[in-house]
Amino acid sequence: MDGEEKYNIKPGTQPESKIFLKGKGVPFLRNKTKRGDHIVTVKVEIPTNISDRQKELIREFAGLPKKEKFTDKVKKALS
Repeated sequence: MDGEEKYNIKPGTQPESKIFLKGKGVPFLRNKTKRGDHIVTVKVEIPTNISDRQKELIREFAGLPKKEKFTDKVKKALS
């Protein structure tokens, strides 16, 4: 691909999805004025080390219930 190309990745795009940039690939051998498609594979990197606060924010953002700590469960059971 020559130069930069702006592309908005749609919400919900899954890992390993293929995006085809029409006419932005390698020139054809027999016709230098035509180009093939540039195929981009979406790669998603999921962090492995995040803080408790970051986990809490992700759950809050996703609307997931807050994960109860073991000590809180014990306190609740004893009260």
